[in-house]
Amino acid sequence: MADMKELANLVKELEDQLVTCIRCGMCQSVCPLFEQTRKEADVARGKLALLTGLMENMFTDPDGVNERLNRCLLCGSCASNCPSGVNVVEIF
Repeated sequence: MADMKELANLVKELEDQLVTCIRCGMCQSVCPLFEQTRKEADVARGKLALLTGLMENMFTDPDGVNERLNRCLLCGSCASNCPSGVNVVEIF
């Protein structure tokens, strides 16, 4: 498992995608995982916030963050519904 510093460096490469998200929540309305869990961290907007937190070194538990980031069905519904064109499937 990568340590937090390694993860933060990887995330910095995605910074352009992270700032493109306008946090409108359109991804939330179509996410089948969010529909089941009702947890913000399970929807694209929440995952992007986690990535931003990684980039800013806000976390100390890489396993916990990694577990949340990997909870995605990769169905592409969020990307199809995103008015800003953020392709979360490409990121994950």
